Parts: sequence; C-alpha cells; structure tokens
Amino acid sequence: MGEKLQTPINGTERNKGGLQTLGSLSIQSLESSLDSFIEYLKDQGYRESTIRTKVKLISFLRKRVNLWDQKAVKKYIHNYDWHGKRKNNAS
Repeated sequence: MGEKLQTPINGTERNKGGLQTLGSLSIQSLESSLDSFIEYLKDQGYRESTIRTKVKLISFLRKRVNLWDQKAVKKYIHNYDWHGKRKNNAS
C-alpha cells in the first residue's frame, strides 16, 4: 500500500489504487479547486476567453510544478523563457 508507481506531475505520486496524490491532497482536490476558481471568475464577470486563458495557464503550470508550493510556482514563472506578455498573465 502507498507504493509509488510513477510520478506523473512534479511533487505527485500515484498510489496502488491509481489515485494521484500530493502529500495528503489528491488531484481530485486540485480539480475541485480549479472548478471553484472557474465559477468565481464567472461570478466576477470575466469573459470566457479570459477564463480559458487562465485555465490553460494553470494546466500548463500543473504539468511542470507543484501548484500547492507557492515558492516553486513563483520560481518557475520567474525562470521560464516566456514570450510576449505571457509572463504578465502568469504572474
């Protein structure tokens, strides 16, 4: 039980049941938080295009860095070779 099978996302593990975990948090928890964030943006009156951009950016980041680690996210955004105004969108 709890044996690491692979590490699909930085800082996460997949347990024997196939559930991706990040410490005591699960990827489902992240998905739930993302859904709540989308609803918040809609409630605040953001356009669909803005919401899509933010979701794409979060999806991009979650594949490369542990989103629950604020310092790691800031460091990744700072060091990544961004083009155009994308870095402003990310920070």
